[in-house]
Amino acid sequence: MGHTRRDFLKTTAAGAAGALSGTLGFPMVSRAQTVTLKMQGAWGAKDIFNDFAVDYVKRVNEMAGGRLKIDYLVEGAVVKAFRVQDAVHKGVLDAGHQVTVYWYGKSKAASLFGTGPVFGQNAHHILSWIAYGGGQKLYEELIASLKRANETLAGQLARARAALSPEGKPQERVLTAASFLVRYGPGLVDTIEVEVARWAGAP
Repeated sequence: MGHTRRDFLKTTAAGAAGALSGTLGFPMVSRAQTVTLKMQGAWGAKDIFNDFAVDYVKRVNEMAGGRLKIDYLVEGAVVKAFRVQDAVHKGVLDAGHQVTVYWYGKSKAASLFGTGPVFGQNAHHILSWIAYGGGQKLYEELIASLKRANETLAGQLARARAALSPEGKPQERVLTAASFLVRYGPGLVDTIEVEVARWAGAP
């Protein structure tokens, strides 16, 4: 018995519907490897802020559904409380849980963003100051100043590295006497002798 065009279309539609239902019944599941982040707090195990950190990590891990996992460590597990920020910056830790006042060693202005009370204020007063009294703007200025200081230091280190290792090679292999003679000519030796004598106080 031959198949009509109508039979072909009905069979094709049924097969497509079956394939669609199979796709919907078995959604694509990511099998990517779980990303693990190491985060340390600035708090001891019995500190209430440590409880906050633990609760945060628990919520994130649950929402991540296995794609992300945060391993939380208490203060001192890797570094001391005031070193958490530096450890994150250097890549020793992936994240940190602390308060801005712990940056006091980098900027005295960080003390304005402590846990209070400051000048008789409680936590609600401080949050109000940050949100409505100009505190947020001051905080952004603090972050900008720390960033500038860090960029300045990084630039100084880069210049020192370039001077000590020009072209990535030991200085004495690049900046040789021959290279200076080629650049400044034979008179360079006489000039150096004059300058040495002047600095040595010779007539």
